[in-house]
Amino acid sequence: MKKAEREAKEKEEAKSKEMKRIASGKEMSDIRQSIQEQEIRKLAEQRRREKQEEKEAKAKVLAQIEADKAARRAEREAAKGNAPAAAPAPVATAAPAPTKREYTEAKIQIRQTAGQPLVHSFGVKESLAAVRLYVEMNRTDGGTGPVKFMTNFPKKVFGDEEYDNSLENLGLVPSAVLMMTK
Repeated sequence: MKKAEREAKEKEEAKSKEMKRIASGKEMSDIRQSIQEQEIRKLAEQRRREKQEEKEAKAKVLAQIEADKAARRAEREAAKGNAPAAAPAPVATAAPAPTKREYTEAKIQIRQTAGQPLVHSFGVKESLAAVRLYVEMNRTDGGTGPVKFMTNFPKKVFGDEEYDNSLENLGLVPSAVLMMTK
């Protein structure tokens, strides 16, 4: 009788543990999904911003071209003597030289040993050790323990002293592909 009660109790405990495991798995799945959705929204917003910046730059260049054409036309007319001595059309100032973009995020794709990619965005000031920690916590290739990285182009294997360096200093901004090595 005690044995039957104990077995029933153990079954009930096992059932409750399984329900808790399933619930926590669903929570983790929901969290991962929301993180992926946030990353997709960030990328879409960044693309919209970049397109808008390109559109504005193109408009500035076209305006500059039109102003230059008008100035040349006025000069030709003045040279022919057909136009009254009017002041030439104002010439727009030359467009400033394009400045180097300041990135705040680096999108890193990590190729795992079995070939599956892990993609995540990191701050440009974060160290390569932060990427390594992220990979160690989220890898899906079944491996465990510390990992090392290398880039394929240009070919470079990162040494232990470089893991404290920022992604920006290592030239991994705005995006890069890292391969895991053994």
